[in-house]
Amino acid sequence: MSHVMTIALEFRDSRLANEIRQVLSAVDDVQIISWLDHVGEKGPKAVKTLPELILLEDEPDVGAIGARVQTIRKNFPDAAMIVVSSDRRPERVVEAMKAGVEEYLLTPVDAKGLAAAVEEVRARLADAGQISRGHVHGFISCKGGQGGTFLAVNTAVALALRNDRDIALFDMAFQTGDTTVLLDVKPEKTIADISHNIHRLDVSLLKSAMQRHDSGLEVLSAPLRPEEGDDIQPAHLKVLLELAQTVFHEAIVDLPSEHIGDHAMEVIRACENIFLVTDFSVTALRDAARLHQLLLAFHLDGDRVHFVANRYTRGDSVSVDEAEKVLDSKFFWIFPNDYATAISSINRGMPLVQQAGHSPLGKSLQSFAEKLVNPRIFEKFRGVRGMFGQVV
Repeated sequence: MSHVMTIALEFRDSRLANEIRQVLSAVDDVQIISWLDHVGEKGPKAVKTLPELILLEDEPDVGAIGARVQTIRKNFPDAAMIVVSSDRRPERVVEAMKAGVEEYLLTPVDAKGLAAAVEEVRARLADAGQISRGHVHGFISCKGGQGGTFLAVNTAVALALRNDRDIALFDMAFQTGDTTVLLDVKPEKTIADISHNIHRLDVSLLKSAMQRHDSGLEVLSAPLRPEEGDDIQPAHLKVLLELAQTVFHEAIVDLPSEHIGDHAMEVIRACENIFLVTDFSVTALRDAARLHQLLLAFHLDGDRVHFVANRYTRGDSVSVDEAEKVLDSKFFWIFPNDYATAISSINRGMPLVQQAGHSPLGKSLQSFAEKLVNPRIFEKFRGVRGMFGQVV
């Protein structure tokens, strides 16, 4: 959802137009333009910018709403339309809907209803390929205790703290669900609630199930009890992530460690990047190599799978070069070891990028998040440097 959606307002009532503008100003990634003198009916040559969404005021004295909508839709066939009206008669609503509007909103306009309608239109446009979609990044610990959840949480928070993107964190480690502990949030709803209502999943339902962290991050928690995950189907996760890509610029997914089942594979297929988290122990590296081979056996594009090294200490018994030989691949990123600070942040329920953002590990996490957004910014640097400042 990294595209700015252009919304045209064709309103004669200036007070109503200002109210609409005020509501839309709180919606991310929208550009608002005004159409005067019924310019929508005059066609694309009369406007400077083609909108993706048109909000039209119903003016009964101008003409039948159905005819107006049809004219504007003919002029702007790729644009979605929402009618705003004070006319509550069912036949008026039916006339507008038959003419092809997505929503018929009554005045006084409910702010939440309008914002939700705009997001629903955005989702439909993204599904149709008319606007760009967001990115999904998955984290998997190749062995228990490698820090995959820690890295997923802190990456998501680092992205949210940039304040220029809508960021989500999805906890899909149903048996453990540790992201809420690291963030010190107490969810009222979880992914299980989404699954139980998958038949009516829309933007409003998704956002109502998510918890907002003080960093600005939106979090969808794992089930509160492990058995609640039994009813979640792999197809539910596919639908959920497809919708998430229309709402968020970046979605970070924490996946269960080691085991790759049907649920995990459904999520992995939706990911633009899959980060396999390991440390420099021989057993962890062996497990990482085996997991990598398993993913390739599922015909996953190898360019999407990346190794991430955690807890690197210069002078370890296994060097970076030796580890990469075991993996037969280069590390995408190497995080320095700062175990004490990491454990302190976990125990306090405060992400390290907030608690100790200026620490070496905090800076590395922020640089890693930056690389997700701007891949070319660190083409050679991978998180740590050698004794004399050279790239490791």
